[in-house]
This record gives sequence, C-alpha cells and structure tokens, in this order.
Amino acid sequence: MVMHWIKEIKTDPPEWMRHDISLKNLDGFTSAMIWIKEVKTDPPEWMRHGITLGDKNGSTMAMHWIKEVKTDPPEWMRHDITLGDKKEKTMAMHWIELVRIEPPEWMRHCNILSDKDKCTMVMHWIKEIKTDPPEWMRHDISLKNLDGFTSAMIWIKEVKTDPPEWMRHGITLGDKNGSTMAMHWIKEVKTDPPEWMRHDITLGDKKRKTMAMHWIELVRIEPPEWMRHCNILSDKDKCTMVMHWIKEIKTDPPEWMRHDISLKNLDGFTSAMIWIKEVKTDPPEWMRHGITLGDKNGSTMAMHWIKEVKTDPPEWMRHDITLGDKKEKTMAMHWIELVRIEPPEWMRHCNILSDKDKCTMVMHWIKEIKTDPPEWMRHDISLKNLDGFTSAMIWIKEVKTDPPEWMRHGITLGDKNGSTMAMHWIKEVKTDPPEWMRHDITLGDKKEKTMAMHWIELVRIEPPEWMRHDSTLSDQDGATLAMHYIRYAKAEPPEWMRHEVKLRDKRKRRMADYWKTSIKTRPPRWMQTGFKKKIYDFLAHVLLFLLGLS
Repeated sequence: MVMHWIKEIKTDPPEWMRHDISLKNLDGFTSAMIWIKEVKTDPPEWMRHGITLGDKNGSTMAMHWIKEVKTDPPEWMRHDITLGDKKEKTMAMHWIELVRIEPPEWMRHCNILSDKDKCTMVMHWIKEIKTDPPEWMRHDISLKNLDGFTSAMIWIKEVKTDPPEWMRHGITLGDKNGSTMAMHWIKEVKTDPPEWMRHDITLGDKKRKTMAMHWIELVRIEPPEWMRHCNILSDKDKCTMVMHWIKEIKTDPPEWMRHDISLKNLDGFTSAMIWIKEVKTDPPEWMRHGITLGDKNGSTMAMHWIKEVKTDPPEWMRHDITLGDKKEKTMAMHWIELVRIEPPEWMRHCNILSDKDKCTMVMHWIKEIKTDPPEWMRHDISLKNLDGFTSAMIWIKEVKTDPPEWMRHGITLGDKNGSTMAMHWIKEVKTDPPEWMRHDITLGDKKEKTMAMHWIELVRIEPPEWMRHDSTLSDQDGATLAMHYIRYAKAEPPEWMRHEVKLRDKRKRRMADYWKTSIKTRPPRWMQTGFKKKIYDFLAHVLLFLLGLS
C-alpha cells in the first residue's frame, strides 16, 4: 500500500501503513527508491535505509537520485565512491551518463577504475558527452576496455574527429581484433586518416586485413595512393585487394590492383570465380584463366557459373564434358542438381559416367527432380551406386511411388546390404509392395532379415498375409518374427507367429526375455517356461475346479 500511495498520491504515507524500510518490489525498489523516482525529493526520515542497499540491478538510492533528480545526492545518502551497481558502474559514471557534466568533487574516484565492460570515466565521458574529458579524469592512453578499445578509438567511433593530442597513442596499437586507430577511422569516418595516424601499409588486423582492404570494404572506392600495397598481399582467407573489390564493389578492379589470374583464396577461388559468384556475369577478359582450373573442391569456372548464374556457361568457359570436380561430378550433374532441368545438348555425356559415389546422371535426376529421366539419359537398370542402390531403389527412396516400367529390374537384386526393391519399399513407403515387386518370402538381406521382419521393424504392425513365413525362420542373430514383433511392435505376437517358447536366439534369449526387455511387464502365460508356468497352470486348474463346484 505504501508503494502505491507514493506512486499515486506522492505524499508521506499514513503511519499505520508504513512497513519495514528494506521491503522491496519486484524490481528490487524500496519505498525510498520509489519516492526518489516519483516525488524527486529527499525521502521522509523514517523511510531512509542503508545507503549501500541496492535494487535488483544493484543501484543504490544515490544512483537513483542521480538518475531521477539529476543533482548532487543529499549528504546522508552518499556512499563509498568506488561502490558500483551490478554492472560495476559507480555514482560518477552514472552522473556522467545521466547529468552529462563533470561529477562533483566528492564523487570523483581513481581515474583507472572501470565498470564491468572495463570502461573508465573518460570512456563514459567520450561516449556520452563527446567532448575532451577534464584533465583530472584522464589516464594512461593505452588503457583498453573489454573490446580492446582505447579512449582514442572510442573518440573516433563516437565523435568522428581527430582525437585530442594527449589521447593519441602508438599507431600500431590495436583493439582485440587488431584494428588500429587508422582502421577505426576508415570504418567510422570513411575518409583518409590523419597523417600522424597512418602506419605501415602492409600491417593487418588479426584477420590480416590491411587499411586498403578495410577501405575497399567500407568506403567502397579506390584507396588513396599512399595506402596501396603489393597487389598479391592477402588477408587470412588469402583474399587480395582485387578479391575484396569484386566482393564489395562488384565492378572491374583498377589496373594497378590486378594480379596473376590463377591466384586463389583459401577456398581455392580465383578472382574470376569470385566474380561469377558475386557479379553473376561474364568475368572481364583479363581475369579469365584456364578453363580446367578448379577451386579446392575441383569446381571449374563453368561449374561456378552453373551454380550461381544457372544458365548455359559462355562458350569460352566450357571444357571437356567428362571432366568432374573432386567428387567427380560433371557439369551435367551440377546442372541437374542446381538448374533442375535437362542439361544443354553440348553438355550431355555418356549415360553410365558416374561421380565418386557411383551416381549417374539418371540417379542425380531422380534425387533432385524426382520425375522420369529423359530417354537419352537412361542406362542399364542393374547399374548400382556406391551403396549398391539401383535407379529403381533410388526412385523408391526419393519419389516413394512405383518406379517407371523401364526401370524395374530383377526382384531379388539387392543393394550392398542385400535389401531388395520390396524391402526398400517397406522402409520408405511403409505400405504393401506392388505385386510385381514381391519375391520369395523366405529371402533375406545380408543379415537374413526377411520382408516380414523388415515390415515388423519399420511398419510395426502385423505383416500382410502373403508375406508371412514359417514362425521358426530367424535372422542371422537367431531372432524370429515373434521376437521382432515383441521388440518393435511392443505387443503380444499374433497366434500364427508364435513358436516353441524354449526357442532361443544366438544370445540365448527367448520370447519371454524379449518381452521383459521391451515391454517390461510379466510375459503372457503361454510364453513362460519352467517352474513358474507349472505354478500358473496349477492355479488355473484349481480356479476352474472351484468355479465348477460353485
């Protein structure tokens, strides 16, 4: 009630209403703090509490006074001048931020004392007041905040003029990213740095970006003559000035900047490749290099063109159609993947030519476009990729419908794991395989798993009638259909699936053991063996006898 009274009526609350002076609201404000905020005068004497008590941000009454009243706090309210809030900001720092004039003499503390961001009073002064700080406040010019910014760097960022003479430090001193004052000037002021600030033109920041590279990135015009360095000097990513120019300005770089056309960045990109990526037009004539030269992945200019421009590469750029990148993907395969239409006639190569994963154009077409491949592209239906997948198997995985008639092969042909088309159908489509695809129900993959076992594992219901085989047939681990059913369907196997309860897999586990592991309850009576089963049978007979008597 007291807090509501102060907020609304803004007078001293009645005596009967008053409570413990240290009681706080959700923001950690005491009645005295609310009084300062709302009434903006000295709180009544009964309301005054410990001067170091803070709100949830650690702000004391004196700090609230500075924020709200913007005058010198009453003498009784003042506390240790080095005491900060939770961000370690002192009264003097709050004063600079909020009152925006020089703090009273009593409030001034050691000039190197900083807040949580390592910002001193000088740094706060520059940020907020943007004028030359008072002499008493100044400190060692090389002192940095948490970002590694000196007072001079903060001045350049905030005031955007030449720092006062006393503030200027070594021209090679950088922030935490290695950026010097000159680099900050280029970023913030976007003009030629003052002469005294300039340093060795080859000096870079921690990414090895020189002043000229920063200039190109940020000012986006030709660097001043004094700033220009050797044209092959590069940053950490091996990007030269030319490469930065293309990325940022997207026009033909000045002649003095150009270098050997085969020079590559860390990704193996030449200037021409960067041009194609960024400008998406034909590179200038001087920039064009050998058509078979590739980036670190082996992608040529033509492959970059297909990826970025998604049109037919210029004639001069085209190379041997069978040439692939490091994954052995040809231009036609890139075209199918990225342009997603039929490759131009000149680009089409032998239909059995494949990439590193043994994927042909047909296989790429099915994966990306998911329609029936053009007739000229089709090949022997039994041809497999590295996983042993045929075109029909890839169709089932990607398109999830019945493969086109020309694509269908022998129903017992399997992938590298021995999985047939029917098994792929069960895995991907999770419905009854088409009739033409079905094969001998006892045929298993390399783990001797039959279609029915795959069905139970993946569809998790009872297999269709035609798929059911002898209940004792097991996979290579000795697991029967019933064991698979208990494990995956987590239910009691249908009667046709049940077998001799003593039958064990290769790890000596019976159906009852599978039940205990998967369902974690007592197995059904029919599944139990040994003494327990005899007890249950005896009790059942006794119960039937008693029911008969009644």
